[in-house]
Amino acid sequence: MLLLLLCEVQQQNPEALQTPLAKWHGVLTKHFRGTLLTLSGIGTYKGAILMPYIEMVTRCRRFLSVMGGGGKAGREVAAAPATVVALPSVQVSGGGGLECVICKEEIDEGRDVCKLPCEHLFHWMCILPWLRKRNTCPCCRYRLPTDDVFGEIQRLWEVLVEVSRRS
Repeated sequence: MLLLLLCEVQQQNPEALQTPLAKWHGVLTKHFRGTLLTLSGIGTYKGAILMPYIEMVTRCRRFLSVMGGGGKAGREVAAAPATVVALPSVQVSGGGGLECVICKEEIDEGRDVCKLPCEHLFHWMCILPWLRKRNTCPCCRYRLPTDDVFGEIQRLWEVLVEVSRRS
């Protein structure tokens, strides 16, 4: 529910994601007053009906930032097994010099390797142990989905913030 709300706010007002956490109550109140209340026919009602919801969303965001970030910001979380199984295997062709950054060995032409969504290539025997411990690309730190709820919410939050910066 929180992610849906954040997606809607990001679409309507991308700079709102840059607002300090302490001011989110006002941002969300303004968003609902300007969109949902008007669309629902309530008009310029002060939003008393939605205030508990907005306060709950603000508390959820604060809770998630403490649980998913804060003192645990540097913790490593494994990539989701379903994500790892779905990674494509590609055959290296037409160009030597590719190196697996995990083992530092050259990737031989004609060999099947793992291709991450960020387009980086790795030996399967190297990347599988890596992804059992962490959900990031060893080259660019692209974050793969995880089964850890707080880690996944934090990853999706970062994706939203990144998308808002590009817009």
